[in-house]
Amino acid sequence: MRKTLGEVLVEDGIITEKDLVETLKFQKKSNLPLSQIIQKKGLAGEIDIMKSLAKLHNMDFLEKLDFKKYEDSYKTIPLKLIQKSKIVPFQLDGSKIKVAISDPADLHPMDDIRIFLKGFSVEFVLTPEPEIMRIIHQHFDTTS
Repeated sequence: MRKTLGEVLVEDGIITEKDLVETLKFQKKSNLPLSQIIQKKGLAGEIDIMKSLAKLHNMDFLEKLDFKKYEDSYKTIPLKLIQKSKIVPFQLDGSKIKVAISDPADLHPMDDIRIFLKGFSVEFVLTPEPEIMRIIHQHFDTTS
């Protein structure tokens, strides 16, 4: 059976079992995402939660992206998809492209990226949204 984010956070020592039980009780009443409640309560920061999310989804986590250069293969991805989905290719190695995402539960943009990068092996990496936006603004957004 697949683990939950809460279980991974407890397993990684980021929150306690007691914190998880209390947070889950609060979540039932509020309908807010578990990660948001944990952050608001000050139990864990965004980076710790994202590292656990990456572990949960069998992805690497990168807080900072090492964007080398704008590759021609990136041009096959519509800019609107990159901007709207906050998803950005950042590294090409032969036929393998690494793509940064901030929400591993949002599968549609990942499927779309695979379609546009047909012929490439795509590896998704979890990255904080502000870092993805920095790369988009510096290297993809032609309006600036």
